[in-house]
Amino acid sequence: MTDNNTRQPDANFTNLTFDEIRKRIMAHAESYYPETYKDFNKSSFGAMMIDMLSLVSEQLNFYAQFIGNESFGPGHATSPMVLDEHETEVGDPTATSMTSYGVVKFYTLAPADAVQSGVDLNYKHKILMGARLTSPEGGVFTTLQDATVDLNPEFSVGTSFSTDGSRVNYYIYETEVPVVSGEIKEISVEVGSHRRFLKVELKDYSVSEAITVVDSSGNKYYEVDNLGQDRIYMSVPNLASKPDQVPSIMMPTPVPRRYTVRKEDGRYFLQFGYGSEDSVVYFKGKAKSKVSLPFNIAADVTGKDYNKALSFDPTMLGHTNKFGIAPQNTTLTITYRSNTTENTNAAAGTITGASSVELLFDDESILDSSKVDYIRQNITVNNDDPINGQRIEYSAMERSINIAAKRGTNGRCVTAQDYVAASYLMPSKFGKISRASIDQDRNDINRRLNMYVMSQDRFGKLEQASAPLKQNLKTWIESVKMITDSIDIYDAKILNLGLEFDVSLKNTSNYASAISEIREALYTEITDVFPQIGEPFSIFEVERILNSMDVVNGVVSVKVKNKIGTGYSDIRHNISSNVSPDGKMIYIPADFIWEIKNAKDIVGKVN
Repeated sequence: MTDNNTRQPDANFTNLTFDEIRKRIMAHAESYYPETYKDFNKSSFGAMMIDMLSLVSEQLNFYAQFIGNESFGPGHATSPMVLDEHETEVGDPTATSMTSYGVVKFYTLAPADAVQSGVDLNYKHKILMGARLTSPEGGVFTTLQDATVDLNPEFSVGTSFSTDGSRVNYYIYETEVPVVSGEIKEISVEVGSHRRFLKVELKDYSVSEAITVVDSSGNKYYEVDNLGQDRIYMSVPNLASKPDQVPSIMMPTPVPRRYTVRKEDGRYFLQFGYGSEDSVVYFKGKAKSKVSLPFNIAADVTGKDYNKALSFDPTMLGHTNKFGIAPQNTTLTITYRSNTTENTNAAAGTITGASSVELLFDDESILDSSKVDYIRQNITVNNDDPINGQRIEYSAMERSINIAAKRGTNGRCVTAQDYVAASYLMPSKFGKISRASIDQDRNDINRRLNMYVMSQDRFGKLEQASAPLKQNLKTWIESVKMITDSIDIYDAKILNLGLEFDVSLKNTSNYASAISEIREALYTEITDVFPQIGEPFSIFEVERILNSMDVVNGVVSVKVKNKIGTGYSDIRHNISSNVSPDGKMIYIPADFIWEIKNAKDIVGKVN
């Protein structure tokens, strides 16, 4: 008979520390192997084996829990790679490095006419798109569009005189041009026989976006959010437009050749579908998916290639179950934008180098070549405003919260939190917003929504977003907002604060170094994560941080002041009239964001 009272080994070692596992193994050995194992000395060979087994068990426990947490969902994940995958699942294309946008002013010359009556209009010129500019930190920026230099005297910002000062030689004109961080690069990739879901790697860790992908036959491939998306919307000229109408319209365009962008362990891939050229027919020389032609919609009608029914599902015209056509036996030419520095933001006044600028004159053949050369050799640039869009990476917790918010939107913005989540999840190639909030304009009869945003400078400090970055955000929000909502985007106001603390120290503390030590620790703790726009400032949190320090015995008082002047924002806020009844909170307006800019803004005394 089986002895039901026979003890079974206690082999459940999950959720245990090294010491707990070791004690349990020792007890197990004492109970089940009393005659075999008797040497429990800490320096014995057996003790060493037990220690090693305990160590391995602890590591296995850790990795089992780690994998479980990483797989369960974004709220439990901490690995950047896993969070990248969760963000990709909810439609946040983080596969590219971040891009910054801004405006740069070009200063170009135009000679005076022969009779010294003004500028010679024959030298009217255009700054071509793709001009390459540089910053002292090694950043490269390129212009996004052609810009015509208007030789109207109103836009002249200066003059260049002859050597004796008797006459004007050249007029100086200022032209604003939007720019983006990074430079244009091109690579060729050989593709062999057909492979399902082909992945092509761009071996450049600084890729910000793929611009064009063309095969050796001239076929163009289009980027889509996912391979199930078989059409995109392209802007085409509205030939019937009048001055008071839109100049272009958006047309849905089938894209049998398409790809998505993926990031895997820091590597950049273009992924294609699994269709082949056999799934494409050519109509009047143009490639079309077979299923996009009406006569291919017949569904199992006794082998016929036509449909006798008087009606059919028109949505099938754009449907394909091949997820797009993968390139095969060809060479792909991929043009992409690559960032040249890890941080792509640039402070005002730092874009001063013009390494490659191309000017196009209306009719260069009739111009004086020496004057044309002089104009091309004397181009200067500068940026009056910051260029931003690079965002210091969020913590794992912040990323998890954004992912959860994005999942709740289902691709559309309904609630205020949906709009905030959508602003954070704007594709990296359009730049990134660091903070955003939404507030309803109660003074507007149509109850418009006001979105307040904030960016960062290259050192991680708060900075107002550049105009092109806000325009990109507006375009992005337009694609996901409810049709009845109207949104205006504004800069949030930066409120610089300073702190004064009074604490008592423990008897063992060094009074000479205590203030500096407390100030640095407090500044690091408070500035570890940016506040939200409109978030109150918590005096209680400051007191908690101070009380948690080893050198502090108790907090006597904490005072908050509004910092203004050189190097600070000019925003004023009445601190005393905006303190909560218990004195532990300072209320901040909905369009304000507070910041303690420097450690020196924290001062104090010790007792």
